[in-house]
Amino acid sequence: MTDTLNWVMSMAFVGGPTISASDHVEAEAYEKIEAIIPEGSVPTTVNVQPSLLTELQAIIIIAERYEDLTYEVDSEGITKTLDGPLMLIGPGNIGNLGASVNDLIFANADADDSNMVTILVARTAIEPLGE
Repeated sequence: MTDTLNWVMSMAFVGGPTISASDHVEAEAYEKIEAIIPEGSVPTTVNVQPSLLTELQAIIIIAERYEDLTYEVDSEGITKTLDGPLMLIGPGNIGNLGASVNDLIFANADADDSNMVTILVARTAIEPLGE
């Protein structure tokens, strides 16, 4: 059995152009993860996906605040800044994060306040017979 994940993206300039897209993907499994990232740059590992990159259908990462928040994918040593919501649809686009997306290691450089990160992942989970 599959679930349907609807997605919508839109950007609009006030008094100017708007571009939007929407569609859906079918996913056999999904997970919503909420993680509190402590203040003071403490690395916090979030286990995102225990499967192959080709099985990922969609991922979205949002945070309470986008200041002082960074992440690394699977301890690859490349720190990226999360300075806005991140939504990737399709295994090809998700592959831009790295060769795999099993763990995201977040750090919150804010000295005073923790930050809540929410991740929604959709994936295939059932292999056809004979594979």
